[in-house]
Amino acid sequence: MKKIKLYGIGNWNNFNYYIFDKKQEIIELLAKTFCEVFNLGLSLGDEYKDKNGRWYYRKISFEKMKDKHESIGLTSNKNKIDIFFGEKKIFVTIICSAKLRQKFNEKLEKISKMPRPHTKNSGTNPLR
Repeated sequence: MKKIKLYGIGNWNNFNYYIFDKKQEIIELLAKTFCEVFNLGLSLGDEYKDKNGRWYYRKISFEKMKDKHESIGLTSNKNKIDIFFGEKKIFVTIICSAKLRQKFNEKLEKISKMPRPHTKNSGTNPLR
């Protein structure tokens, strides 16, 4: 399996953030991981009824989202995940215990890698 790029990571107390490319397969992989670790689900599609009363399912195209925000969680155990969709990146914030952060980071380590830092003279910014 090809590893996804993790551009940034940080935490302060129970607040954690992660930065990824905005790609459909990354969001789907993260949704699976959120479910496994936090028991929180991110909806990957919409159900709708046509004019004849038939139900359909349509997959959400996350790559088309820009300047949008999705929030999942805030359960009785205070876990919350927010996903902010930029032009080319997604920013994920997670509020959880240190124990759950460690579990999430261990799973994330298996599926992601951090790119080499760009030098000041390279002219590219990985966070765009």
